[in-house]
Amino acid sequence: CFTHRCCGVSAGAYPAASAIATPLPGVAVATLGVRGTAALGLMLVTFSTAAFGIVPSLWSTPTGGASLIAALVLCRGVGGCGAALVESACLTAISTSGWEQHLGKALASIEITTGLGASAGSAIGGLLFAVGHNTPVGAFGFPCLVVGALTAIALPVVLACLPAKAKAEQETFSDRQLFTTTRCVTAASLAATALVCEALNPILAPHLQLYPFHFSVPQVGLYFGGICFFYTLTAPLCGILVDCFVAGSVAGGFSRLKMLMASGWLLSIVAHALIGPAAHASQSVAEDAPRTLTLLAAPLLGVATAIMIVPSLPDMQEG
Repeated sequence: CFTHRCCGVSAGAYPAASAIATPLPGVAVATLGVRGTAALGLMLVTFSTAAFGIVPSLWSTPTGGASLIAALVLCRGVGGCGAALVESACLTAISTSGWEQHLGKALASIEITTGLGASAGSAIGGLLFAVGHNTPVGAFGFPCLVVGALTAIALPVVLACLPAKAKAEQETFSDRQLFTTTRCVTAASLAATALVCEALNPILAPHLQLYPFHFSVPQVGLYFGGICFFYTLTAPLCGILVDCFVAGSVAGGFSRLKMLMASGWLLSIVAHALIGPAAHASQSVAEDAPRTLTLLAAPLLGVATAIMIVPSLPDMQEG
């Protein structure tokens, strides 16, 4: 089976490709338009997700080898590029649609749908894994094929709902105006948030399956789904707060957005402390203490992530 290092490499390929592909969405939106960019991204995600599930069953060395790992990394990388295109197209459509003082709630709507999808996906993925043992494609391939099919179903919805072209921005900015100190600080916060979130993905699932937790795969899926569910609940509240802050004085409003993001970081530190050091230290206190603290950390992780992400988008736009 794969080592934890190999799992980490394949999991990290997705966000790494999204970061490397940063220049692509701007070119794609200018060339293909918002609708075309989102459609291209969805097609890439569809094919890469399905291939990620099928590739291991086609390899002659199913226990893993350099070539298999490279193929899986390639699949995840293509999916990451596709995700970057889709998200950039959606953000472009919303941020140029004249929301003005309601931009916080508008951008929070993306995070709500993201959280809902992640909540359902985590829970359903664990169940599909259990069901997949009885299918020809196996426990690993079955969830990937189902998710790929669902992504393909979303394609006509995107074509129907998104505008072909985004409304043109009325202002142009020089590089010096674009890369302000406040934008760089917020971008660094977003990058660190992504780093913290992605670092948990390859290690938390096997951690929860070990002593003293003994979570099954469906239970692990429900745990991740719980995190995303609380993210979904918090996102609209953050959007409302953001709009209230921005509606006041601009300088004071955006300094309060920074404070809001800082409170999210504090909650994140507490949540990670509960999962790691506190849960480990509590084993000698009570047998169920590690499980209790780990379960308590799930809502905190969801709330903290929403507070760190939602205010950052309007903050970066206003600079």
